[in-house]
Amino acid sequence: MRKNQRQSRGPTHEGTRSAGANATPEREVQDVAAAKEGAPTIALLDVTGSLVLGVALAVSQPVLDLLSRNLTFFTAHQATPLDVVGLALLLTVALPLAVALPVAWSIRVAPRSGLIVYGTVLGLLGAAVAVPFLERVVDSSVLVAVLAATFGGLVVVACLRVESLQTLLRWGGLVPAAILAVFMVISPGSQVVFASEQSSPESTPIGNPVPVILLVLDELPVQSLMDREGDIDDTRYPGFARLLDDFTWFRNAATMHQNTGEVLPVILSGGRYKHDVGATAAGYPENLFSLVGSSYDVWAHEGVTSLCTPELCRDQRRPTALERWPLLISDTSIVTAHVLLPDAATTWLPTLEGTWTGFASRQEDVTAGKDAEQGASFDDLLYEIRTGSARSSLRFFHLLDPHHPWNALPEGLRYHGDAGIPSEGSRWGEDQHVVDKAHQRHLLQTGFVDRQIGQFVDTLRDTAWYDDALVIVTADHGMAFTAGGYFRGGKHENIEEIAYVPLFVKAPGQTAGRVDNRPASLYDIIPTIVDSLDIETTWSFEGVSLLEEAFDPERQRLFEGLDTIKLPAQRPSVDDVVAAKTTLFGARQGWEPVYNFGPHRELVGLAVSELGAEADEAEVALTRSELYEDVNPDTGRVPALIRASIRSSTLTPDTWLAVGVNGTVAATGRVHEWNPQGARFSAIVPPTSFVEGPNSVSLYRIDDSGLKPTLHALSEVDEE
Repeated sequence: MRKNQRQSRGPTHEGTRSAGANATPEREVQDVAAAKEGAPTIALLDVTGSLVLGVALAVSQPVLDLLSRNLTFFTAHQATPLDVVGLALLLTVALPLAVALPVAWSIRVAPRSGLIVYGTVLGLLGAAVAVPFLERVVDSSVLVAVLAATFGGLVVVACLRVESLQTLLRWGGLVPAAILAVFMVISPGSQVVFASEQSSPESTPIGNPVPVILLVLDELPVQSLMDREGDIDDTRYPGFARLLDDFTWFRNAATMHQNTGEVLPVILSGGRYKHDVGATAAGYPENLFSLVGSSYDVWAHEGVTSLCTPELCRDQRRPTALERWPLLISDTSIVTAHVLLPDAATTWLPTLEGTWTGFASRQEDVTAGKDAEQGASFDDLLYEIRTGSARSSLRFFHLLDPHHPWNALPEGLRYHGDAGIPSEGSRWGEDQHVVDKAHQRHLLQTGFVDRQIGQFVDTLRDTAWYDDALVIVTADHGMAFTAGGYFRGGKHENIEEIAYVPLFVKAPGQTAGRVDNRPASLYDIIPTIVDSLDIETTWSFEGVSLLEEAFDPERQRLFEGLDTIKLPAQRPSVDDVVAAKTTLFGARQGWEPVYNFGPHRELVGLAVSELGAEADEAEVALTRSELYEDVNPDTGRVPALIRASIRSSTLTPDTWLAVGVNGTVAATGRVHEWNPQGARFSAIVPPTSFVEGPNSVSLYRIDDSGLKPTLHALSEVDEE
């Protein structure tokens, strides 16, 4: 029947009428379209099938593949198996039909304009399918766009002109079904879809039921805390330095992976990371929480894992579906946009870096994204420590700081906005000054964390059971700050910054601090807890207890990142990374050298009027200048991040600018290229630069061609 209908097509309006009353609506649409001179024809079923296929290949498959390789996304959203199935159905069924059916209906109602819409949508989908492949082999974003558009156009021509292809396209609806089946049955996503609820394990006999507190920081290389001698810089980090009063600092401690999602399950289980398994109680049934079982009072906050079941962890209420789904849909939409668009066109999108949820809320306020993922505050941890029982209590907290995006200062204040990571994919850009600016913000945020560590120590020492407690403070991985290199990807050239992390342990009864240079590992945390609690277990651990005096001085530790690297058993107390950091930012000098680094630091603190401040025709646009109109530090925030778009070609990337706040130079920095967004400027000013109420902020070009530097006031225009 189908074949006969195609053979009876006629090019004239009379031929259309001769089809008779038995002609199908689909056929009528074909012939009406064909009646228009030169108009191609395609059946509605073929239209639907081709668009469903296009959406499946351009959106559904790559998005589900990306999420299945990042199961932490589902864990961070506290998604149930039904949530995951619902999201998969939304991507493979609802979304393709939502695109295909309106286009098919437009052809039914207005054939010629409908075909234009169809060709446009199909061409865009074809281009989107081609982009990921082209970006792997073509460096130019313009050439990628041209080739992708060409491919999309060829797809449209083929679908409209090749009849055998049209017949094949009507089966396009089977492709989403296959994608859904692969995701739910074969891909790593199946681990979440078919995750079973873990029943509460039987209590393990605990010979020494002392309180246990485990605090895990995020993205903190141990070198950030060190001075030139390899000790804790107690001037900048007095909170961490106080840990040395009665903790053991394992200065040679290393992580095993570059990503939080791989490290946290290992820290909490003591075994190797399980690929293609979700970081849940079902994926890691033998973990810290099941170890102590129902015999302990457990409070835990897990940002990227879900190893503690509600039966074991009190206050572990899962948000309702009405609470989960708006954020899940919003974040999935942003992930989809990143997948669908070329890299060069995603700069206006909220970044996916830094957190696993709350992407949209971070566009102008980076704290909102962290708060959305954090789910619990550091104050909650302090409260739970204060109210913990003298025995049989476990407190676990994964603090997302000092992980980027950076928005905090050592003074205990946060600032608005996010300058982002000036990267090219997973690498830094080639401008070392811009990377140094990022390093500056990381150190300042580490100072903010140090204040929290000080509060943590005060709270612990105020409890009656502190002397008996086992307390562990560590970080999951580090971060590198070298232009052109990977900022998180572990390679031989950056392994010093990525692999080595802080690790502080206070054993039950320990009253004196010390430094231990043995080759320690984050694998050792669970064996240390087992040893402290005097638990007999048959579990298999990768690490050893850090409480044992004897250790293997030649221990082999393996780091798995972009490279698989065997870490040396011993490393110097001060390495090249610490030397470079202290050369740039100083050490044991407070925060002034961190705020004011670079060749023009001597200008900071001088009155603008003393430096000339002649007018300059070059134009800049301050970002969110309204923030300076009403500054109130009592809110916990100050607009310390000064950002601007450069609107004049005379301000090239080698031009140095000064920031004037209320008539005084508060910071200096250099103009830089910011990916495809053009020339930009950013600088951090100390919060003491501001007064309560309205503040005046201006930018000046630094001219150092004379005997002494002079300033030239830049013209300010409105931000677009």
